[in-house]
Amino acid sequence: MTTHSLIRASGASSILGGGMLVIFLAFHEPGINDLGLGNIFWHSVESAALVFIQLGLVGMYARHWQHVGWVGLISFVLAFIGNGWFAATAYSEGYGIRSEPFFVLALRISWIVFFGAWLFFGLAILVARILPPGGAILSMMAVPAGFAAAILAGGQGHIAVMGVGIVFGIGQMWLGWGLVSSKF
Repeated sequence: MTTHSLIRASGASSILGGGMLVIFLAFHEPGINDLGLGNIFWHSVESAALVFIQLGLVGMYARHWQHVGWVGLISFVLAFIGNGWFAATAYSEGYGIRSEPFFVLALRISWIVFFGAWLFFGLAILVARILPPGGAILSMMAVPAGFAAAILAGGQGHIAVMGVGIVFGIGQMWLGWGLVSSKF
């Protein structure tokens, strides 16, 4: 596989993952803790979406690695680790271990690593000026927008989580399109 093919395939993966994340958030009822097949199915969709986004991340880094230096490399590695950890906790959540104190801590830490790394990786994308800046901005803004929505939503925190995920998913689809359609 050539570098160009890898980058384009990663772009398609990012588009697929972002779309799956948006679908998951649009159709999965938040706060459901049953162990039914529906809950397991939707959290499997979420995990698969995050894995596809992780594969897209490889192409994003491959596309602009020469322009981002150490900050880009470190943010890529952290985003890659955070993405995998987030995918694992999302999958586990489908099996009802959500209320275990260790799981809640692991989930919170995975969110911090995942979204924190995406803040820096999005900044690296903006600095490189190769991929669509709108996709990077949406991926970066998901975090502050989520915190603001959670504060403003009060007891409706699940709506804030849905909004964050949808904004992030659209950002990933946009970045993926930049990889698929770019001329290099």
